[in-house]
Amino acid sequence: MAYNARVYRIFVASPSDVEEEREMVVRVIQEWNDLYSNARKIVLLPLRWETHSAPEFGSRPQEIINRSVVDQCDLLVGIFWTRIGSPTGVSVSGTIEEIDRVGNTGKPVLLYFSHVGIDPSSINTDQLSRLEKFKKTTYPNGLIENYKSLGEFRDKFSRQLEMHVRGLESNDRSGVPPLSLQFLSEDAETVVGNSLTKTLSRYKIDLDKQVSDELRPEVQKFADAAVEGLCSFPVLLTLNNTSASGVRNIFGEVEIVSSETAVRMSDSPFGRSGDALYSQMIMMNFGGRLGRRWPEFSHVPNVNKFDSGKLNKNDDGWTFSFEWDALQPKRIQLIKPILYLYAPTTADIHIKAKIYADSFPEPFELEATIHIEVSNKSVELDELFPDWRSVLKEETDLSEEITKRSAKLTKRLKTLTPR
Repeated sequence: MAYNARVYRIFVASPSDVEEEREMVVRVIQEWNDLYSNARKIVLLPLRWETHSAPEFGSRPQEIINRSVVDQCDLLVGIFWTRIGSPTGVSVSGTIEEIDRVGNTGKPVLLYFSHVGIDPSSINTDQLSRLEKFKKTTYPNGLIENYKSLGEFRDKFSRQLEMHVRGLESNDRSGVPPLSLQFLSEDAETVVGNSLTKTLSRYKIDLDKQVSDELRPEVQKFADAAVEGLCSFPVLLTLNNTSASGVRNIFGEVEIVSSETAVRMSDSPFGRSGDALYSQMIMMNFGGRLGRRWPEFSHVPNVNKFDSGKLNKNDDGWTFSFEWDALQPKRIQLIKPILYLYAPTTADIHIKAKIYADSFPEPFELEATIHIEVSNKSVELDELFPDWRSVLKEETDLSEEITKRSAKLTKRLKTLTPR
């Protein structure tokens, strides 16, 4: 009869001289499943590179194993006898690289060292020497055991496997969601938590004394775009996996509600005016003089790694969804699309996300908030854009002017400091 169960993945890491122990680990795991899986609704899945990785061209072999197998595990069992393994170009051996990779995430690592006798003539002294050096190193998060026979190894591993399954089970039942919503700072350098406060200025630009009736339509478009751009900012929302286990097959539904109807949201900059050419010029000139510019996000990890849904407007606010293959332990992933908020007035934004994943029997509901403070200010056009007359003079097509000046504006943009 079918039943829902939580799956814990156990990776077996070892050089080639402990094949019997590797097979014994698999048998012990299978016996555990036979005895406890149905009653406790848990399945233990043994992972080995031989059975859970596939050939792939263009990547370092150990990196393929790391990505497809090692990173997916919840617990690692490392076994050594007389060999440490072959170098990978990154680590002294593939087994050591696997152990380091798992241990650095805070996941449990069980290390077993065999004292079973062996014919001295068959020992590779270089391998043994490097293994002894590794054994002397204090390894964090590792349970270290020695054994003198296969029977002793079986008994110790069976007992300690149950202890660690209980630990994994306890962590999952702690009631603390393993995922959380977090904001990145506007420069995409710092995680700032699930509560964000922004202070913006809404400018009233006086055109009456400076602009002729003939030029007023074009200048007004500049002024409107400037006001909109300076009352806008990007929202970099992330999903943070705080657990020691990877989360696979994630689907997220996000709802965003504003306390003020004047607030607008888009999945591209300057969504209200719909005039990207004006917006580009305004933010490079007006915004730059106020210490304000749009940041570049191409350097943010994983920005373009996964596709996501489109932002949708409804009566209550906005919604979008996203879908990922996996989120590795202790990792933060930027959620696409990057959102842009236009807030001409003080407002509170409430973000609610419902997250589904293979390892969750029920979806998690996560929340984040944004508080926006907007102050009104008056400013003369010349204060923001002293050379507006030369830009508009004899120009009937602003897009052509932007193209001609793009190199100059790009150079100027690099000198600006984001607020």
